[in-house]
Amino acid sequence: MAEFYEIFCERIKDRVLEHLIFIEYDLKNGKYNKYHHENNEDASSKIGNLLKEYLPYCVYSEQEFIEWYEKGQFDDLDKMIKVIKKNRLPNRHGDQNGIYSETLLDLLIMLKNPNTKKACIRTVHRQRTDNNEIKGFDSVHMLKNKNEILLILGQAKLGDRTYCINKIKEDLEKMDFLYTYDELTFIVDKRLCVDSEIKDILSELNDLFFDLVDKSVEERRDELEKYFEMKNINIIVPCLLAYEKKSIYTQDFDNQFEAEIKSIINSVKDYKCALNLNTKLMFMFFPIYSKSDLRKGMGIDE
Repeated sequence: MAEFYEIFCERIKDRVLEHLIFIEYDLKNGKYNKYHHENNEDASSKIGNLLKEYLPYCVYSEQEFIEWYEKGQFDDLDKMIKVIKKNRLPNRHGDQNGIYSETLLDLLIMLKNPNTKKACIRTVHRQRTDNNEIKGFDSVHMLKNKNEILLILGQAKLGDRTYCINKIKEDLEKMDFLYTYDELTFIVDKRLCVDSEIKDILSELNDLFFDLVDKSVEERRDELEKYFEMKNINIIVPCLLAYEKKSIYTQDFDNQFEAEIKSIINSVKDYKCALNLNTKLMFMFFPIYSKSDLRKGMGIDE
């Protein structure tokens, strides 16, 4: 059986990294991470095309992806996208369609962290409130290292610079313990299609949440903290801000890019996550030439 990451490297990573997308990125240690693309007007459209090609990797579990792949279903990408739009994507369009930023975040995590596994297939599971896709986090992954487990709860925005800065702040402010606890409770109950490597952890968490269902918020916090400490689980909250900034893609790109990164770091440097549970906040800054070209290149709204 082909391996998910091997297919990803062959079809996506090896022809993208350091050719179309350039990264200074450290998921574990870096608080501020910088991204840029080729310095030309076509790059945003190329990234959109790439996201269309990457979408099946994002919306299916590793196991589901392999099943589709071995049947040759990805040989006709346009047909595959039609199936995905019908069965996996909510009915959102234009600026309200978060699939662009969510797919980009998933891709950027995968490009530099090969052992990352999906802890939730967001496009499968529906919220209890409105039957829409889970909105609490834009990505839910786990990364198992020798000495720790990273629970990755990502947030992603694509749009104008001010919009991204303000909306990421709103997401971080609402992400307190009870909000996160309720989302995790819902997620671990839907663990059957995730990779076997992390299924056991999710199953243990599901048992813990079952035992705590009648407990107070304080008791739930204490028990979850104990479990995370016992398993050496740390939470990382990557926040992707992908925003239009045509003005930096000039002959003086290097200086313009560094000045822009310093400026946006200054805009978010005081942001904090409301979740105080061994949590590390990480920003991912990706100024792009044209957000509309990216959306057109992906073509999901068509």
